[in-house]
Amino acid sequence: MSRLAIAILITFLAGPYSLLAELGFRIDRISMEGSRVRLSYPVEEGYYYRVFRGNHPTAISELVMLTLSSQVGQGSVESNHKESSYYRVQQVAVDSAFDSDADELDDIVELSHPTILDPLDVSDADLDFDNDGKTNKEELSDLLAPSDPGDAVFQRIEFETSDRFKIVASLGVPSSNSTSVPAVIFIHQGGSTRKEWESVAKKVFREGWVTLAYDIRGHGESSGRWSNTWYDDPTNAPNDLKAAIVYLKAIGKVDAKRIAVVGASVGGNLACVASALYGIQSAVAISHKTSAVYNLAGKTDLDFRSIYHLSSESDQGGQRARWATELFEETEGPRKLELTSGSGHGVSIFRRDPSIPDRIVGWLKETL
Repeated sequence: MSRLAIAILITFLAGPYSLLAELGFRIDRISMEGSRVRLSYPVEEGYYYRVFRGNHPTAISELVMLTLSSQVGQGSVESNHKESSYYRVQQVAVDSAFDSDADELDDIVELSHPTILDPLDVSDADLDFDNDGKTNKEELSDLLAPSDPGDAVFQRIEFETSDRFKIVASLGVPSSNSTSVPAVIFIHQGGSTRKEWESVAKKVFREGWVTLAYDIRGHGESSGRWSNTWYDDPTNAPNDLKAAIVYLKAIGKVDAKRIAVVGASVGGNLACVASALYGIQSAVAISHKTSAVYNLAGKTDLDFRSIYHLSSESDQGGQRARWATELFEETEGPRKLELTSGSGHGVSIFRRDPSIPDRIVGWLKETL
């Protein structure tokens, strides 16, 4: 095991930090961001890093953060403005990892599942993040058949709209110590079902967020018989989405101010409507149509905000790209426009570029 450390003093009352000792490992930069001290240090493959804090140079023993060398070599720790603090960074070989929180999962295992496990939290090992009946520790420690603690198990649920349609949905609620988390609603394109969003919903679920993908009325398991006139009818499909938002807000774990809607085609149109009218925090609209958005909203004076607009360049002879651009130009920031190659419609564009779902998750992380 290789352990190299440096100790530094942060003095808030007397002035800037002073360097106390260097033991072969260098901290490149120190900066202040409000009450946060940011330490930047070099990293090497095959190692991870433990940051300690203390109130005396001979007692720097409080472990406050861990990072993997594969992650950005820059960490941040909280410090108290009323007193001086001392820090040191310890470099540890990956194959000699500690179990810092003594939960029987070593630091590397926990750092490799950052949205599920915290190497400084002993309690999360006994949680069942994906609700499959096995704790995180049981899944990772099974020598014969280890499994993924973040592989979502969705619950089939039903709720009713204001106009008495039964809507069937797949709900994912991660088990974690977080008490107020974002939620993301997924809406499929016409003629499809909620299943088209399952793989993306699993990515979002892994972030520790609640997910809900529903079948639009007249599709999948939801009640009703779909009519093409509903693509532009403000008294039909929008009620499904409003009911889904009400359902999510009733879940105690959900932060009602951080709800996003992700949709394709008619789902993308509804995502835009939700951005303007339903008080959601963020949206992703794929293969949407300007006139349908306004028709579903029942009005044209809409204030769009925080939408990631996405279309393929040649979908419907290039019209979908033009509509995405029109709606992007009417959107207040934050906003994003992406036109991909090909003529794919809705989630089929993922086949040409499988990295798009990751960019969707990245957008949600930035805006929720």
